[in-house]
Amino acid sequence: MTALLRFFSFPLLAKELTEAAARRRTYVLRVVYGALLFAVFAANAPRWLWRGSYDPLSVMGAGREMFESILWLQFIGIALFLPAMMCGRIAEEKERDSLVLLFLTDLRPWSIVLQKYLGGLVPMLSFLLLAMPLAAVAYAFGGVTTGMLAVGLCTLLLTCLQIGALALMCSAWCRTTVSALLSTYLLSVALYVGPVAGYALSGVLRYHTLGPNTDDAMFFHLPPLLYSQSLDPRWYSKPGLDLIPRSLAIFATIFLFLLLARVFLVRRAFLPPSSFFLRLFRRLDGLMHRANCITGHRMLLREGRSLPDDDPIAWREMTRKALGKVHYLVRILTAIELPVIVVCALASLSMNEYRGQNEMLPIVAAITGTLAVLALSVQAANTIVAERVQQTLEVLLTTPLAAREIVLQKARVLRRFMLVLAVPLLTIFGSECYLEWGLVPQHGGNKDSPLIYIVCVLLTLGIYLPLTAWLSLWIGLKMRSRFKAILTALAAIVAWCAVPVIAMPFLANYVRGNGWERDLIRCMILILSPIFVPAVNEESNLGRIPWSGDWKTEFPAFPWLVIAVNFTFYAALLFLFRHLALSRADRYLRR
Repeated sequence: MTALLRFFSFPLLAKELTEAAARRRTYVLRVVYGALLFAVFAANAPRWLWRGSYDPLSVMGAGREMFESILWLQFIGIALFLPAMMCGRIAEEKERDSLVLLFLTDLRPWSIVLQKYLGGLVPMLSFLLLAMPLAAVAYAFGGVTTGMLAVGLCTLLLTCLQIGALALMCSAWCRTTVSALLSTYLLSVALYVGPVAGYALSGVLRYHTLGPNTDDAMFFHLPPLLYSQSLDPRWYSKPGLDLIPRSLAIFATIFLFLLLARVFLVRRAFLPPSSFFLRLFRRLDGLMHRANCITGHRMLLREGRSLPDDDPIAWREMTRKALGKVHYLVRILTAIELPVIVVCALASLSMNEYRGQNEMLPIVAAITGTLAVLALSVQAANTIVAERVQQTLEVLLTTPLAAREIVLQKARVLRRFMLVLAVPLLTIFGSECYLEWGLVPQHGGNKDSPLIYIVCVLLTLGIYLPLTAWLSLWIGLKMRSRFKAILTALAAIVAWCAVPVIAMPFLANYVRGNGWERDLIRCMILILSPIFVPAVNEESNLGRIPWSGDWKTEFPAFPWLVIAVNFTFYAALLFLFRHLALSRADRYLRR
């Protein structure tokens, strides 16, 4: 009887839930998640219910669209929030050196993994309950069956189980919470976007022709696809029953991730402090030195033997850090640029000659730009926090340099990193410009001129990348831990991009006036989101802003005015964040 009670005691699970209940981050994430969910739903409600102003009965059946929107919002919320909640389950034990204490108990490795797994899933499952009132509203409008509710709930649960298992595996592999968080996001992109992108690049996948004859075995591990297929009668004869065999691939990935977490928990429990990039680059150095025997030991880039002179901190960053050395950055650039060139070449072969544009390159640009902002934000936020964590900031503060100069020299290495990130983006934008206007000049009269596109692209890279770096660096100056600094910087950037887009329908509805006045207010609100003008520029539709024809006719140069206002505003914010970081450096560094 005692053994049976011990089996069902779950002491580690109770500890995890107690710590989560006492942690302020749990409630902050819950409030942010619920606020975003309800705000997006309320922003789209007028679009779903506009027919009711003419005929109240016409809104009956609109619940299906509402429910599907709620479901996709939940999928996005799980992908964004669950990795941040799960990545520290085992990595935090390593950082606190408390994992050895768990091994001294009578808990088996599998018991540790499963209790950690459940302890991270319970808060996320409580987040999903926040959508129950919205689902009830959708159900009241009709068009939603109990089968749709059951299948949607199952797919959400499978998504939580899959991403949670992936995050726990990364937490067991990595030594720090930050590396576990970044690894989870990158592997999630590879897991969900990689197969779809690879299939799209091959020219086989067409979302408007996807049918039962399509070879979709490579997508069976994607839970959102199960819900989409469950609504198609060509796929399922008995909804719910046919869903079980098709979800076996998802259960297989969950079991694989948990199995790897069990293996990594023991084998990587006592990792010494090390840099992943430094170890990777050293291995590449050895490989290239051995391969260089064929060319007679010729070197294109030689590491100089410079001295620090008057910039000791910048010299240390650029000669002793992996992401500061020129030849390492060149290798990173090569690793990124070669796939980008291949994608651009494939896009030129499969371009739509009738419209003179390609739908692939804007998607590739969006993914590459998102990853570039993610990498730059993480590196900038970690610039000062890393010195605090490694307890070397006190040594830097003993130098006869002002705090402002210390921050400037630490930020100098970010310039090289920004150049490395800008080159692949320029390759994508240059290829798109050539395919849009150079290869097929007769692309239609509704598109912007190539000069507008090029100027907007150059200003985007020249202002947005430094803005991201200084915003993240300023946040990192104020934080005391890596995880909080990186998570706060990423959350600030995501909220900055999303909140104006979400708030625009609310604010625009309260504007009184004619069409051009409402369009002007909408444009001013959307400009507060950094992604608005670059996204419209990718579609070459800045000439269609504002949306009223009379306003556009009276002001034909309005695209240039939009560009000028947008980038002047963000250039001012760039100098503001830079000024805040430098002028208050003494206070932040506590000198």
